Amino acid sequence: MPTHSLDLRQRIVAAYRLGGTSMRKVAERFMVTKRTVHRLVQQYKQTQDLTPIAERGVSHLK
Repeated sequence: MPTHSLDLRQRIVAAYRLGGTSMRKVAERFMVTKRTVHRLVQQYKQTQDLTPIAERGVSHLK
């Protein structure tokens, strides 16, 4: 799974939070999946941080 840049993550969440559009429309606009938009919006709501989790020091299970 590709890691999206912090800039792209911020633009996706900002576009959704401005309102007037659906997650599907935001996903189409930025050429990502609806799941990605949902995940980023939820991450922002919970942590106020859009840094990729791997960059925050959480290692992946092997």
